[in-house]
Amino acid sequence: MAWIHTARRLGLLGTLRTPSRGPVEPLEPRRLLSAQLIGPSGPSNLSGPRASVSDGTTAYYYSKPDGDTADIWRTDGTAAGTRRLGSVPDGGWVHPDHFTIIGGRLFFLAPEPGSYGSELYMADPAAGTVQQLSNFIPFNSYESARNLVALNGKAYLVGWSQATGYELYTSDGTAAGTRLAVELTPGPADGVDGVWRVGNELYVAGRNADGGLSVHRSDGPPAGTTFVKQITQSGPPWGYQFLDDFVAVAGKVVFNQYTGNDDVL
Repeated sequence: MAWIHTARRLGLLGTLRTPSRGPVEPLEPRRLLSAQLIGPSGPSNLSGPRASVSDGTTAYYYSKPDGDTADIWRTDGTAAGTRRLGSVPDGGWVHPDHFTIIGGRLFFLAPEPGSYGSELYMADPAAGTVQQLSNFIPFNSYESARNLVALNGKAYLVGWSQATGYELYTSDGTAAGTRLAVELTPGPADGVDGVWRVGNELYVAGRNADGGLSVHRSDGPPAGTTFVKQITQSGPPWGYQFLDDFVAVAGKVVFNQYTGNDDVL
């Protein structure tokens, strides 16, 4: 069983006493850490860097009480403020991930029973509940939602359905408000590979029906989504290509292109 602790700083200041003649030199301030047990269940050893998150006031993480379940926890660093919010399935190689705080609520991806992929969930600390918001993945399927980011108080992610393939979806934290946001390639062919937040915009890696790659910029709705550049017209003769890791650098947006044979920046 894992345990979670909190640490606080203790400030110590002393003076140096010496029998020798001459000036007395004060000791410089020292800070020591003390630890306090605040909860009976700490983060799972399977928890990665995106499976815990903090806004500076509240932190969220998950633990594994057994092999098929993950418990979602929140803590404010005190024993009284550490509590379990609910449970989600935890199966095979798919675990809770992409923890993102939006409007004081936790959005994250986790599996659902009978599926090998991830769905969108929301944990509400005020209500003490965990709710599944999406139903992208059909029973016994390997399709999976991915790339969860926040913009303007909403969640955006790459979701999937048989009607749309992979496209850009959004959620306001309710099941009814979890819906298709932008469909770049109409029909069942995949249109979106990934989405990243860069500043106050979303950058979307698009894909046409022939496998060609493109870059789009969006503030969320279709009217605010614009085409930036066509990177390739079609897919490679073998292998797979995709765009990844959009970041801001010196006033520009830099990203990685995997060409099926090598990476280029």
